[in-house]
Amino acid sequence: MNKKILITIIIVSTLVLAAFIFKGRFNLLGDCGSKMAKEFLSDNNRIKIEASIWDCGATTDYSTHLSLIDIDTHSSNKIVVLKGDHSSDLNVIWLNSEKVSIEFKGSMEDVFNLKNKINKIEFEIRVLK
Repeated sequence: MNKKILITIIIVSTLVLAAFIFKGRFNLLGDCGSKMAKEFLSDNNRIKIEASIWDCGATTDYSTHLSLIDIDTHSSNKIVVLKGDHSSDLNVIWLNSEKVSIEFKGSMEDVFNLKNKINKIEFEIRVLK
């Protein structure tokens, strides 16, 4: 095979592989991905809590991130991170306009970075058995 053709094939193959890596087609760089699992609207439909499941590759566990989102301004504040995928057992109950109960199956050891209060809204965690 001609040396120029071989070099051209190697260069083109390298460029195609690099394009796949940087476009996220292969998760070789360890990038995290997330998907929205559930949302819980407040009674006045102006605020919601969104649960997203994060996956950062084979060497890490899934995590569930809950965020408080103002529907009008689209501003977002992270409430809590739960270890594992809780999309099937997570429930959020708006007790009133200023208090929210977050329920899931697991233990308090699965709860990370909990913000007890954002603006005027208080959050409580209930672990279900």
